[in-house]
Amino acid sequence: MKKVISFFIVLFLSLGTFAFENGDDNDKKKKKINARPDLPGTFLVDLGFNFLMDNPDNMDMGFWGSKVINFYYYWHIPIGKSNFSIGPGIGVGLEKYSFDNNNTLALDNDGETVIVEIANILEDSDIKKSKIAANYIDIPLEFRFHLNKEDHSRGFRAAIGGKVGFLFDGHTKIKYEQDGDNKKLKQKENYNLQRLRYGVSARIGFPGINLFGYYSLSELFENDKGPEDTATTSLNLGISFSLF
Repeated sequence: MKKVISFFIVLFLSLGTFAFENGDDNDKKKKKINARPDLPGTFLVDLGFNFLMDNPDNMDMGFWGSKVINFYYYWHIPIGKSNFSIGPGIGVGLEKYSFDNNNTLALDNDGETVIVEIANILEDSDIKKSKIAANYIDIPLEFRFHLNKEDHSRGFRAAIGGKVGFLFDGHTKIKYEQDGDNKKLKQKENYNLQRLRYGVSARIGFPGINLFGYYSLSELFENDKGPEDTATTSLNLGISFSLF
């Protein structure tokens, strides 16, 4: 995750160059090269943190390890010559939830998700990290206000909207030390995570960078199949970068 975040920050700074001119004094034709691809939309990268609401005590999550990274492409559809526009999009949402204790998820004999102590699975091990991953294909939609009526690509903007997501991958990952060796245990399983999620979102800032928030109106797990019948929902908060 750290390598991915670092890569996109460097890429963002590289693409942030507005333009430059190339030529010489004897050449009357000067080329103006813009770093922004000629595409009718915007590619955003969201970097933020996940928070669980109404989760059971033995499912407490750590702050720094519970991260979200979204890759979304939005189309820009102005509403006449007004200050408003519509932004439908598509992309992927990658979410991780880090246990704040030495627990993880498992399935019982009835196929319901339960929380178990890792010590019962990995004996004589020093647990370093334990995470849940939930990855989605998302379809977001935003209704935007642009302070600059004449040019929506400049100036302050604010947006409200929502998104629908479809789970395509779920798994747990445990990092631990055993007999002096660092090891990983990854279990691919959806653990009764909701296949379909939906919620509301908001953004505020400027074209290149802004703050975002998302609150899920759907529960993280299927009804009556989550740990201890939890009805937990998720909240994402973070910062967005526009790559183009």
